[in-house]
Amino acid sequence: MKPVVFCDFDGTVTAQDVQHVILNHYAGDAWIPVNEAWRRFEITTEERCCRQWALVHATESDLAQLAAQVPLDPDFRDFVAFCHGQDYDLRIVSDGFDFYIRRLLEKHGLSDIPYYANHLSFQGCHIALSFSRPNPGCCTFGNCKRLLVEELRPPGGRAIYVGDGLSDRCGAEAADLVFAKGLLASYLEQRGLPFHPFRRFGDVTAALQGLERRDGPIQ
Repeated sequence: MKPVVFCDFDGTVTAQDVQHVILNHYAGDAWIPVNEAWRRFEITTEERCCRQWALVHATESDLAQLAAQVPLDPDFRDFVAFCHGQDYDLRIVSDGFDFYIRRLLEKHGLSDIPYYANHLSFQGCHIALSFSRPNPGCCTFGNCKRLLVEELRPPGGRAIYVGDGLSDRCGAEAADLVFAKGLLASYLEQRGLPFHPFRRFGDVTAALQGLERRDGPIQ
């Protein structure tokens, strides 16, 4: 049984956090204190995003054009090809929004990758947000990645997790093999939890190839 690979999107698949790019463009620094409160776990993802996105005044077209300019990790396409070649089940899990994830995947010819995210839509000039998998018993995030790992990993199958941020903590803790950078790496290191550090997806591909050469196919 081949493993399921769970990849965070903002700051992992993408070279920058797409939400941060949008908020910086439309709200200057006004969104940052709200984000700091979220990072201290004083507010939930839902409260954070509702307060931050209220600062964004843009048309759907303008927002889509700005989001489409955010580059992907330069090694991500090769990683996708590697996963397909190994018959790994690759999925994107995000506490961000489908609005830009869908557009960026389509732009880069990667729209066949399943993704799980919160929902952003336009109702006239108003931006509407909804949150897909809140799990108060686990975390303060709008799309609990632990639930996703537990739901999507087949019985007896292994889960590989790749991420960089706070919202990746519970997903990484539920996985069998973790690749981490940024805040996620700091969190895991502080708690003595095992992970493989990475900077770009080329590092993840190389590490998985090395594990398969040493131990045989990852099952």
